[in-house]
Amino acid sequence: VTTATDLEGKFAVDVFAKKNNCHIFRMKEAKEVSAALLVGEKVGFYSEFPWEGELPKGLIWCQKTGISFSEIQYETVDGTPLPEVGIAVTVHKSCHPFASTTHVVPPAAALGMGCRKNKESEAVEKAFSCLKENDIYPEAVAALASIDVKKEEPGLLALSEKLGVPFKTFSSEELLSVPGEFTPSSFVSKTVGVDNVCERSAVKAAENYTGIHFIQRKRGAEGVTTALVLGDWRIRFE
Repeated sequence: VTTATDLEGKFAVDVFAKKNNCHIFRMKEAKEVSAALLVGEKVGFYSEFPWEGELPKGLIWCQKTGISFSEIQYETVDGTPLPEVGIAVTVHKSCHPFASTTHVVPPAAALGMGCRKNKESEAVEKAFSCLKENDIYPEAVAALASIDVKKEEPGLLALSEKLGVPFKTFSSEELLSVPGEFTPSSFVSKTVGVDNVCERSAVKAAENYTGIHFIQRKRGAEGVTTALVLGDWRIRFE
């Protein structure tokens, strides 16, 4: 189907995902997107992130409800039924604006973690469930982050390898310089010289984004703390 869209000069969602360094999920639905474009049907487009460039021909910009932003009567767009097939640029697994929705998932999140010394890998991996609890694709995580005294921590290294993302560590001075309000801990401050590791390291790892917000603030269990942030990833249409 992708070859057919290329031959016809139509938008190809898998090529779009690759060019934007994104993962693509729900491939059956992706084929339905291509098939709809090939026969001249309108395809919905929803994004949790801003984009640059012009929306390709055949795509209709829609809200999370699947309703077109250009639609007034909420029934048709220029006499054409609203799209049942569409694309969602999202980090959330449950995002389904259309009856048939393919997911384009950008690596826009950073996971900050702290843990007790030599904490068993099982406990560290269990804390990773914060992604599932927040409805986030694991593939949306661009980096795992912590303080530099944890750079050889077995459980964190193992999780980094499992995720297939870099493990970024920062000095206490670097973490203290991160602007913002964080959940303080006097024990952590006395131990490593900074009042919070997971939140500060997550924000530091995502500092190249112009905007960052917390998906999850500090949460601790069984000697492991986690925090999750999302950066303002930008999609580009050529």
